[in-house]
Amino acid sequence: MTKRLAESLSLAVQIPTISNADPLKEDREVFLRFQAFLEQRYPNMYRELEIKRFGDSLLYKWKGEQDEAELFLAHYDVVPHEGQGWTTEPFGGEITGEHVIGRGTLDDKGNCILLHEVVESLLAEGFKPKKTIYLAIGADEEVGGRRGAVEMAAYLKEIGAKIHTILDEGGAVTVDVIEGARKPLALIGLAEKGSTNFKLTLRGSGGHSSMPPPKNVIGEMADIIAKIDDNPAKVALTSTVQAMFETMAPYIMGVKGKLLGRIKKLFPVVSKILVSSPTTNSLVRTTTTVTMVKGGNAPNVIPAKVEAIVNARILQGDSVEKVSTRLRELIGDKAELEVALHEEPSKVTPHDTQEFELLKDSIEHIFGDVVVVPYLMSGGSDARHYQDLSEHIFRFSPVVMTKKDVASVHSADEMITLDNLDKGYAFFRDYLMQRSMR
Repeated sequence: MTKRLAESLSLAVQIPTISNADPLKEDREVFLRFQAFLEQRYPNMYRELEIKRFGDSLLYKWKGEQDEAELFLAHYDVVPHEGQGWTTEPFGGEITGEHVIGRGTLDDKGNCILLHEVVESLLAEGFKPKKTIYLAIGADEEVGGRRGAVEMAAYLKEIGAKIHTILDEGGAVTVDVIEGARKPLALIGLAEKGSTNFKLTLRGSGGHSSMPPPKNVIGEMADIIAKIDDNPAKVALTSTVQAMFETMAPYIMGVKGKLLGRIKKLFPVVSKILVSSPTTNSLVRTTTTVTMVKGGNAPNVIPAKVEAIVNARILQGDSVEKVSTRLRELIGDKAELEVALHEEPSKVTPHDTQEFELLKDSIEHIFGDVVVVPYLMSGGSDARHYQDLSEHIFRFSPVVMTKKDVASVHSADEMITLDNLDKGYAFFRDYLMQRSMR
């Protein structure tokens, strides 16, 4: 089975499905080629399942005996690779003795292919689910999911689909990622921070660089950016992050573990330690950072306008409106401020439930002696678009990831181990069968 899984993923990687926020800038033929690949590679699915297309996104329906349904999410679009310093061909799909290498192996063609492989094999075996199974495969997750996930979620809501649980990409089984952890930590995302873009615009008098004012609009924008960086939002302890740290605390060595175990009581002290790391800082506050600046277009011309994009990752309990108010207070009235992309924090999935326990059991069954931990995702996924369909939305990718693996996502030399493919296949098969028969 390992050979087929590796070959399937390799073939998928070789089709460079790079998404773009502007669909006119996408290579449509590439996306059609990927869809044709799925149809050729998984004939049982295309013969026996109901398939609806939403642009280039795909919604599969495997009709069960009951109307109640389970929903599995994945996506096959990927981010660009230029300028990242790859040491191998990003879309070569190279298979070594231990890995499949290429863009999308971890995010998220691996999950996409594994779900197809599991359903294809179960159909071949004559398995019949009691519940209806949906697979929603997005083609634009990396650029917000507006054409895929949003439309598929709206369709499922319109037809009254009775979705019980939803599983999407998210956390993973981590080793050497959390400092001091004595065991691998399996992180299940229960919520996502909101990702909102604010556009700042400064206007001034342009002119020739030979006669500059004391400070032009570029310098004024630099002052604004520095002010944003120097005045972060206040820290806050959400229920998800509290559960995360309290669950992992007994398995963290030394004083750090003891402090995390009492995080609710000691948060004013512990938070000062947490904000010193970009990773843990993102768990306890709304973050704002400037990601794009646009200004002059000639070396001897002072621009009359400068624009900057501030990306805010908004913590549960905060809101776009509150962040907008804070930014306005920081920057004053000179700069124009508008919301370029509006996205509130997601709802929080409860973890003291049978649904969480079943997922935990499947993870432990496949990955062995791991600690299953509730988790807050700082990044986004398609799952947020489906939150009106179910109270039980879990974000977990069935792979073991090291620091090196985590760093390769959206970066150079992304790869997945063959062992991860085997474990991922076993997990999806076990969990899908468990959920479909309950």
